[in-house]
Amino acid sequence: MPGTTPVWAIPFPYIGEVISPAAFKNLADAVDAALDTVSAAGTAAANGRRYVKLSRAEGPDTIATGIDTNIVWTTQLSADDPGAWWTSGANIILPAKGLYHVSVWNGQHAGTTTVLSQMLRVAVNGVFRLGRRPYRAGAGIAESDGMSGLVYCSTAGHALTAAYRWNGTGGPAAFPDCGIEVTQLVTLP
Repeated sequence: MPGTTPVWAIPFPYIGEVISPAAFKNLADAVDAALDTVSAAGTAAANGRRYVKLSRAEGPDTIATGIDTNIVWTTQLSADDPGAWWTSGANIILPAKGLYHVSVWNGQHAGTTTVLSQMLRVAVNGVFRLGRRPYRAGAGIAESDGMSGLVYCSTAGHALTAAYRWNGTGGPAAFPDCGIEVTQLVTLP
């Protein structure tokens, strides 16, 4: 059987081709494998999306103006599989190739004279993929802010990090309380 389907690579005979018992077995095995793959995907979808939600309390660390500082998470609020995505530190390990929804937010911080802007950015393996930088001309307290968006992960095991930055005068600023929620929307083959 020289032909194969484009998605599942299931072999098929051409019109008029004589099919041997071995070729028919190969066809049956390929169909079984494709059905197992579809069944596994259905089970994963029925069991719900994978997710992790983390936070860190304000301080005691400080941040100088104009410097991207990775947020080091301190508390796992909830997760579908505790310990699988995060154990400590700044890295959240993405469990599979796929599309993820990321929401990250920060609370107010003090300890500065003026705050011109603040920024949240999300990186996958050190490459920034998502960011928000609102303009905040004002006194020395940065406002609470947040953002969300979609992040694509090309390989299981990539590290997702979030960074915070402020620009202004005075400081260093007390590190604000922060949170992040990462939900796996789609797993890709």
